[in-house]
Amino acid sequence: MTDFLKNRQRQPKLYIDLPSYGKYYDDSVVQDAQYTSLPVFGMNAMDEIMLKTPDALFTGESTASIIKSCIPSILDPWKLVGYDIDHVLLAIRIATYGDKMPITSKCPVCTTETTVEINVNKVLDTFLSLKNENFVTIEDLRFNLKPLTYRAMTDFSHKQYSLDKQLVQISQSKDDSKEQMQQEIIKQLTNLNLEVAIAYVNSIQDVNTEDNTEYNAQSIQEFILNNDAEFFNKLVIKVKEMTSAWSLPSFDISCEDEKCDSEWKTQLRVDYSSFFGTNSFHSRNLMS
Repeated sequence: MTDFLKNRQRQPKLYIDLPSYGKYYDDSVVQDAQYTSLPVFGMNAMDEIMLKTPDALFTGESTASIIKSCIPSILDPWKLVGYDIDHVLLAIRIATYGDKMPITSKCPVCTTETTVEINVNKVLDTFLSLKNENFVTIEDLRFNLKPLTYRAMTDFSHKQYSLDKQLVQISQSKDDSKEQMQQEIIKQLTNLNLEVAIAYVNSIQDVNTEDNTEYNAQSIQEFILNNDAEFFNKLVIKVKEMTSAWSLPSFDISCEDEKCDSEWKTQLRVDYSSFFGTNSFHSRNLMS
């Protein structure tokens, strides 16, 4: 490539710090374990094409590919935790389209769609104040919690989508064993919810001694599932509280219809497929 073209190649548009500061990562996630001042490039032509590939969007491959393209320092996007994913996608959005973004929400009273413009830079700043320490103490046990990785979130989402789709298909069937099949799918959905909640537990520690700590995921799951319901119920409450704190912020919206004039809050949510479009957002939080 000639020099005059090299000089016009993509340049970083901004630099970001990962909100987790690498707390949950090994050396395979970010180059040289450098979690601050990561250069962010805007999307290129291939990234735009990836966004138009339905299968890649569904599997999450598009998101992972775009992150590696726009933030080359991130070696394995699949291992990024949830709020780091939101943070880097917001940064890529800014690098590609600028810091202003329209969001549209439907009025809960009259159903009129209203569009407001937000400053994405301000949203980006909210992540840097997130707490990385989260735990819940039940009796004399401390449950140390961690956010889910992008891989785990994607896998759980696919499982739920598959089960929800099966429920719809069964409801439309005329099979004599329809009710039995529905109960089986509902049971699998319940087990999936249990699995998701337990996946947030990084370790269980005896508060009376620092020597007794369990990190094995299978042992942790067996302990919680086979113990009093109190353990699981308190865990779920804390996980919901934690994921809510790690969610993207809400915005106040006033209805554009003068006859209605209602006000409500809408949540800014990053969606894999439409985030780089105009204004549609959906949550990656699995506990809501």
